[in-house]
Amino acid sequence: MIKRFLKAIINALFPSDVTCICCDNELRYEEERKHCVCVKCQQEINYIGDKPQIIENAALGFSEFFTVYDYEGKIKNIVVGFKDGKKAYLAEYIAKMLYDVYSQKEIKADCVAYTPCSPQKTRQRGFDPMKLVAEKFAELSSLKITHCLERSNKGLDQTESADRYKNIKGLFYAAKDKKDTDIKGKTIILIDDVITTGATASECCKVLKQCGAGKIILLTLAQAASFERYKTSFIPRNENKNMAVDN
Repeated sequence: MIKRFLKAIINALFPSDVTCICCDNELRYEEERKHCVCVKCQQEINYIGDKPQIIENAALGFSEFFTVYDYEGKIKNIVVGFKDGKKAYLAEYIAKMLYDVYSQKEIKADCVAYTPCSPQKTRQRGFDPMKLVAEKFAELSSLKITHCLERSNKGLDQTESADRYKNIKGLFYAAKDKKDTDIKGKTIILIDDVITTGATASECCKVLKQCGAGKIILLTLAQAASFERYKTSFIPRNENKNMAVDN
């Protein structure tokens, strides 16, 4: 009770929805405050949450895919600011954006998983970005969250890797010390920030399947244009050397 009271006072004195998370300008209209994005920035962001996403590449591991925005411009700024700009508070707004698509598409699932960052990155950032988003999303959707995925410190920095699929292989594994790892037969929503090649999601799906997961649905904040090619089939490695990668 005391914690809730103190939180209410802090929110009243320091409201989090007064400036745009893209440009820092003051939010003047009520409709801007939901996602904390001003009207001008909304017009500059390409929303694709209502666009059908068809996955024909079964090797990816997820049968359905939903995303919110094209990964460009101000959306890139949000993602980079969130993960590497010490802006952990953006998790709440990213979760709301994901939840809107989840609700509009009437997605059915049993629980929520997320793509974890490595212990080293977590220490550097002070938080695990997608874990924060997944926790907020779980609150909004009333779905159970599973922490059954973990990531090793090994491997190259994936933002600099020329061959994402090769270097991401084996970096994710099933947690052994978590009490909520029983996901056998469950439909899982896997949450990530950006998809560019599908390598991270694919590896996470492999581990989830090894844990007995049933259907896996991928839900991301944004999609890079490069992923369009991977929806049908994997690209030969020599065609992928200069491609941007998700991390």
